[in-house]
Amino acid sequence: MNLQELEHIVKGILAKPEMRIGVQKYCELLHLFRDINVATNEEYQSLYRDFYRTNLALIRCKNFETEYFTVLERWKNSTYFDSKKIFDDVCDINGDCEISFGSKILHNLDTEYPIWDSVVTIQHFGFRQVPGNKEKTWNKYLNYKDAFERYVQSTEGQKIIDLFDKRFPDNHISDVKKVDFVLWQDRESQISIPDEFCGCRRKK
Repeated sequence: MNLQELEHIVKGILAKPEMRIGVQKYCELLHLFRDINVATNEEYQSLYRDFYRTNLALIRCKNFETEYFTVLERWKNSTYFDSKKIFDDVCDINGDCEISFGSKILHNLDTEYPIWDSVVTIQHFGFRQVPGNKEKTWNKYLNYKDAFERYVQSTEGQKIIDLFDKRFPDNHISDVKKVDFVLWQDRESQISIPDEFCGCRRKK
């Protein structure tokens, strides 16, 4: 894919009403995050569920959502940052080591960490989670994080970021999330990620 083709596709994605709504919700989440107790604030939790399209209380054990936001609040107030320990804490809530939930907490604490989401992770980059222990699961996420960061720094990634900033000036969103926003809205996989950034051969 040449840059002219990429620009045409990305401009179309950025013009979607869903994109503007998503950016607004995300910025609101960032704004609320540091100023309230996320473990108890129902407004934040409701916005979080809405933005990430997930109901933690329904799809996990009864206390998962309570413990999940407690972990997020505890690490938000910590004086140090240990990404592996944060990830393990999420896995330990009910023994289900799923990358998605750990990556979302990491991203909220440090927006340079990419979110593991099936639309972007599997559909665009070809990374799939396989059953395994915490160590194997964590290494899988690190491999994805490395691939995503390299793509962000690539010519294509920088083009997406430039177009995003022109569409949403003064957005205060990390480059990682800008690229994620665009790829997540690209449900038809119009944007072709070069194989050098992909975790495995993808279905054509």
